[in-house]
Amino acid sequence: MKKNDKKKGFTLIELLAVIVVLAIVSVLGATLILPALANARKNAFVTEANGLIDSAENAVSQIQLGTISKEDLASLETSKYYDLKKETNANTYCFTIEGLVKLGLYSKKSASNDGTIPGYNGRVEVIINKDSKMYQYKTTFSSKNYYVVDKIGSIETSDISEYSSSGDFSSVNAGKGTCDYSS
Repeated sequence: MKKNDKKKGFTLIELLAVIVVLAIVSVLGATLILPALANARKNAFVTEANGLIDSAENAVSQIQLGTISKEDLASLETSKYYDLKKETNANTYCFTIEGLVKLGLYSKKSASNDGTIPGYNGRVEVIINKDSKMYQYKTTFSSKNYYVVDKIGSIETSDISEYSSSGDFSSVNAGKGTCDYSS
């Protein structure tokens, strides 16, 4: 009888070599993909913040044109969703995300019936100088990863801050998602 010396399969060395090559490829892939994902999240945040500013600008235009009635604004519960401060030299309109959603000016698929958008909190103040009729936009906006507080003008990637893993977020979010100026 002949002995069959041919064994089927891989040696332990061959298996270890394949595992090492796969580990090296996965580490290289992760170092390229993770920073790209972080940049995509930042860019999405900036896009949402600027969309909020555009919606507030649209709301002020519609208020001035009379297409948003005083009843619509009154239904937004002053100091929670909308507020108008008349100051010496400027009028300040304040809109929260929820207020703009309820007015139908800011939409997101994830918005619930009460106008809240999971993961986002914020407001836009539109300051209109009475003399020059110039508009300024002061935005406070936050998500679970990023925030911007009282930024004047449009939002850029360099304007946003990232929460630290051990930070206290209450100081950033305290009263910033409402138009209540008492906080």
